[in-house]
Amino acid sequence: MKSKYGEITVINNTTFKDKYNRLILLDKATKKAYFIEDIEQKMYRFLDSRVLIVILVFVLAMSVWDLPVSLIVSALLFLAFEIYFRKFFIPNLREAKDFPVPEKVTRINQLGKKDSKILLLMAILSLLLPVLLVYYVLEQTANFANFSFENINMTSLVLGSTVIGLFSLYIAVCCFIALLNKKK
Repeated sequence: MKSKYGEITVINNTTFKDKYNRLILLDKATKKAYFIEDIEQKMYRFLDSRVLIVILVFVLAMSVWDLPVSLIVSALLFLAFEIYFRKFFIPNLREAKDFPVPEKVTRINQLGKKDSKILLLMAILSLLLPVLLVYYVLEQTANFANFSFENINMTSLVLGSTVIGLFSLYIAVCCFIALLNKKK
């Protein structure tokens, strides 16, 4: 039986696009798929970045309060986002009946579709970025001699650079694994 959705493109592990350029959200908790209409796309993009927003709030809260208070504020904000997303946003979406859920698509599978030269370049640049970030942070904090969590700029610099560096290392590892899989 031919699917009425056509070729499905994976955007991330819960968001897909069909051949008619419709965004489709897969709710992994209920195993149901929903169409995200044009008027709902801005709110979806905001809610899809809720983890990054919570991390940003945590970093800002760390500059004002202590660690336990910052964790509580961030956890409550994440809980509020999650409740709104599950109880108010998803029920307003139109269900996509008989949506053929693609196989589990990983970052490595997505990168495996790219050319080997592009993968190698991405891996090298992804390894270079954390090195440059470490050098920059060491220069700005004078080898952590004057580092203090009291200074919001320095705290944001260190925490932001750490998160970006770790994500960059993750991308580099995925690129190398995808390259090794292509060689086999």
